[in-house]
Amino acid sequence: MFDELSTGVKWLFGIAGGLSVLLFVATLICIPILIVRLRPDYFTNPQRTPGPWRRQHPAAAGFLFGLKNVFGALLVFTGLLMLFLPGQGVLTILIGLTMMNYPGKYHAEQWIITRDPIWRTVAWLRKKAHVPPLQRPTRTEL
Repeated sequence: MFDELSTGVKWLFGIAGGLSVLLFVATLICIPILIVRLRPDYFTNPQRTPGPWRRQHPAAAGFLFGLKNVFGALLVFTGLLMLFLPGQGVLTILIGLTMMNYPGKYHAEQWIITRDPIWRTVAWLRKKAHVPPLQRPTRTEL
């Protein structure tokens, strides 16, 4: 009985380890691309332009909106698990939170981006990609 249980646990840890490696590589690839594609006024202009998928049929747009939120919640849950398992738990939680829609999201994003280490890293990535720098939110906007 103990052998069956340890085999199941090994299998679960193998899946969790593989998923964490996959998410780690995905974040290394996707986050710089997303940061470079942000509009320079993304953090200073609360008016967000709707994405191309919102111009689709209302039912399709609603489905994609719900799917995006469910995927974000799944990433938050997976990130919480990765706090105890191998993986990038905090980073996965942040990615999930930025995907979801909830009250106060805009101010939370502003607060995160104004942390000096994060701001310097984002500015470095944008400079390296030869795109205009982001406009930094002032303390009064937070």
